[in-house]
Amino acid sequence: MTLEGEIGLKLILGSGSPRRKDILNLFNLRYDVEISNVEESINESFSPQINSMYNAYIKGADIKNKNKDCIVLAADTIVQLDGKILLKRRNEDEAVFM
Repeated sequence: MTLEGEIGLKLILGSGSPRRKDILNLFNLRYDVEISNVEESINESFSPQINSMYNAYIKGADIKNKNKDCIVLAADTIVQLDGKILLKRRNEDEAVFM
């Protein structure tokens, strides 16, 4: 099934996440992958949910600006533990420490 065939628009997954690809593959959707180069940010005065929605929006908007006739699916994940946002790990040692 393609969105191009159904509604005339290409689907772009704005993520390199294997889990997000797996979800789309469950539905046998055809899609392209494009990863945004915008820098994500965390504003500690906002909730993790707002930070996550903001980062997904800026990544999706960046991709959409380059691909006008398409649908962009962008997402962001933020991990929180005991009220503290855990930033993305820079390497395997940081991941183990977290």
